[in-house]
Amino acid sequence: MKNKESYYAVIPANVRYSKKLSSSAKLLYGEITALCNKEGYCWATNSYFAKLYEVNKMTISIWIKSLENSGFIKCLIKDKNKRRIYIREDIEKSIGGYRKIYRGDIEKSISLYNNTNNNKDISVAGKPDDGLISQKTKKTFEHICVITLENLLRSKRKLFRKVNQKQWILYFQKFRHNHGFEKQRIKKVLIWYTKHFGEEFVPQAYSAKSFCDKFLNIENAMERWDKLVEKGEQPIQYRRIRKG
Repeated sequence: MKNKESYYAVIPANVRYSKKLSSSAKLLYGEITALCNKEGYCWATNSYFAKLYEVNKMTISIWIKSLENSGFIKCLIKDKNKRRIYIREDIEKSIGGYRKIYRGDIEKSISLYNNTNNNKDISVAGKPDDGLISQKTKKTFEHICVITLENLLRSKRKLFRKVNQKQWILYFQKFRHNHGFEKQRIKKVLIWYTKHFGEEFVPQAYSAKSFCDKFLNIENAMERWDKLVEKGEQPIQYRRIRKG
């Protein structure tokens, strides 16, 4: 690590404008992306970064932890306790086991609602568990809800583990049964949620159970949003209302 790498550093918008990160942590993220260019991961130690930025190792540890907690990097310990730092979007390519889900997959999942009768099974995509759309495999309404939510969370880098789809489907089934909600109502809220996920006033759900538990809160946010839109007001004004 004596010679500084000459690769370009990349700091995407979601990192640059994150309010949870310090300016130094954002700069460190850029350095990590540059080092990842060689092997697909960064192997630099805290001591290396400390010397590079002329700070102590504890400070570097805090910066790295903040990047990991924000979902921008993933630290893994390999052979002989050597640490590897992966950029989240590159995990699938580098270590396998995670799937990269694009916005198009979410839109495909949502389009199923508009092309299928709510009282019939829904035809969904392709290979088992790949989250894409296919005409060969039939899925229930609840399964489509799970696929849509899973695709959303992966696209936002909020989900990196394998999902137990059967368990998630069960949560949606129990939710519908216990509350007697119509499919159209759940569909409307879920589609709205995929478009506004991550915005300040929208409740965050990282699993099927969490989504069902927060369903009424999400629906309430959607209704308030619609009222503001009808009045011709900007979404930012809703945030001011929530802050009091």
